[in-house]
Amino acid sequence: MGSKTLRTITASAAAKLVAERAEEARLDLVRRQREAAKRLAGARRQTALLASAGSLVMLGGILATAFVVVDLTPAAPARPQSPVALPSAATMAFVATRKGVIRFAESSERQCRQVEFSNESGTFSNETQVSCNDEPEPVSQAASAGVANRFEAIRDSFKK
Repeated sequence: MGSKTLRTITASAAAKLVAERAEEARLDLVRRQREAAKRLAGARRQTALLASAGSLVMLGGILATAFVVVDLTPAAPARPQSPVALPSAATMAFVATRKGVIRFAESSERQCRQVEFSNESGTFSNETQVSCNDEPEPVSQAASAGVANRFEAIRDSFKK
């Protein structure tokens, strides 16, 4: 068995040796921390790059899908322009007199109750029995004097 000899050192030399080893350990720890920080920064950079690339790929896919859908979807055909119909005689009579005809079906299907309605005064008049199959005839009263008469009729209806 070989014996190992121990060397004898002074307390100050031992303190110096401990201080050197502590400094080496501290420097090694600082070096490892810097290496870890570099690896972490590289990993973050790589993650950000992958996220950006993935976002661009998804955006490209969405745009490509939208273009395909728009290109494959048929456009609505333009509606043909229909000529404007001229107002009927009944419509022109209503505009002139501001009176219309309302028909109410009675219990029998052949007879209807017909009433004239004045838009100016809000009143019903000239109730008659007519055949439901006949076309209603426009109210044949003379045209009113215009906006002033309508205004007066409305005003007078509130005075009642």
